[in-house]
Amino acid sequence: ADVSLYLRENLNTDIDRASTDDLKAYIDYLGNKIHVKGKNKSQIAVRTVARRLSALRQFYRYLNSENIRQDDPTSTIESPKQGRTLPKTLSQSEVSHLIKTAAENGGAESVRLVCLLEMLYATGLRVSELVGLPLSAIGEETQFLTVDGKGGRERMVPISDQAQKAINSYLGVRTQFISPEDNGTQAQWVFPSRTSESGHLTRQRFAQLLKD
Repeated sequence: ADVSLYLRENLNTDIDRASTDDLKAYIDYLGNKIHVKGKNKSQIAVRTVARRLSALRQFYRYLNSENIRQDDPTSTIESPKQGRTLPKTLSQSEVSHLIKTAAENGGAESVRLVCLLEMLYATGLRVSELVGLPLSAIGEETQFLTVDGKGGRERMVPISDQAQKAINSYLGVRTQFISPEDNGTQAQWVFPSRTSESGHLTRQRFAQLLKD
């Protein structure tokens, strides 16, 4: 293995006898080696080092369980911190293509999906906010949304002309997503659902529709 070779050639020791300092030297060597190969010292390097360290921890736990070693030289070595991955974004043309593709089937579900996408694109709402909008959130002329955000804070969100058109088209087919026997649980939402316990479209279902 890479670690055994490094320890023998550079530190004149074997993996089963390696000290904490020996392993720290290997971790540093591994990070520098990845960086020198042309990759940024980024998520790729950090994750590789973290995986190697995790494997070493498992190895020394095994040696402990077999009474081959009484100590764990990895116990004081901290795993490298992994930064947050930046979210992926779409260009304007990609968003336009996405909306156009969503509209291709032409049925009620397509009209609803186009409305969801246009509203997301126009308002920047979180998906959880969008699918959980009460019908009362849409003003009479659909120019603004009244959104209850985190902490119960209410805010007014303007809607673009294109999104307004999508909303008006969707409102014409909205009742198709409400069960005839609904007692008001579904009808109170902008995006009702017959199958959801909450009565409205879920984030998971929207994610599935978007993936499709």
